[in-house]
Amino acid sequence: MIIKWFKPVSIYDLAFSLQRLTGIILAFYLCLHLAYLSTLSNPKLYESLIEITVSPEFLYLDAVLFLAGIYHGVNGFRIIIHELGYLHKHRMEMLIFTVVLTFLVWIFSLYMVIL
Repeated sequence: MIIKWFKPVSIYDLAFSLQRLTGIILAFYLCLHLAYLSTLSNPKLYESLIEITVSPEFLYLDAVLFLAGIYHGVNGFRIIIHELGYLHKHRMEMLIFTVVLTFLVWIFSLYMVIL
């Protein structure tokens, strides 16, 4: 079932499949984040989780989360513009712009986090 769901035929199907995948990643992160916040009532557990999340290894997961969030948001705006009927003749240019803008914002956000 999953293989059929993520079997893009065209580049537009790939963009839509990635939209779904990033939505699942963000929903999973939201659940983890809420579970993380529920540890606030136990200071010892909260401090141990803080030590894990500020580790350099965790930065890679943050980078993937940033990429998923940025792509999901930018591609969502592209889909909204397309569904409203604007720029139908420029679908490929919009998709390329979406990918370029996603990576530029992602690189900038990683730069800001590392500093």
